[in-house]
Order: sequence, then structure tokens, then C-alpha cells
Amino acid sequence: MKPPRSARQWSLFAAGIGVLIVLATSLIGVYASVQDLGAPIVPGILFVGGWVVILGGLVGFFAADE
Repeated sequence: MKPPRSARQWSLFAAGIGVLIVLATSLIGVYASVQDLGAPIVPGILFVGGWVVILGGLVGFFAADE
């Protein structure tokens, strides 16, 4: 895989990382609820952070001048 070269490619790369964060923290949350561990705060914070990364990547993609 070639590294991203343009601002749009970097923005999509960041959004993809955000998607991975959201998926991982969602799985952790499901596991915690199945195991009756309560609501873990750290995965919740990372879940919100993942959405921030996704939205930031999409804003950067559409704001790029290329």
C-alpha cells in the first residue's frame, strides 16, 4: 500500500482510523455488557473520540483544495 500523498488521501486515512476506533470500542462495549461489567468509561470516551476523528477526516476531505 502506498502512503497517502494528498490532503484528501490523508483525510480519508484519518477517517478510516476513526472507523476502526469506533468498531473496536463498540465491540468492547458489547463484551462489557454481555459480561455484566457495567459501563466502562474509557471505551466510551474512545468511542466519542473515534467519531470526532471520523468527522474531522471528512471535514478535511471536503475542505481540501485539490
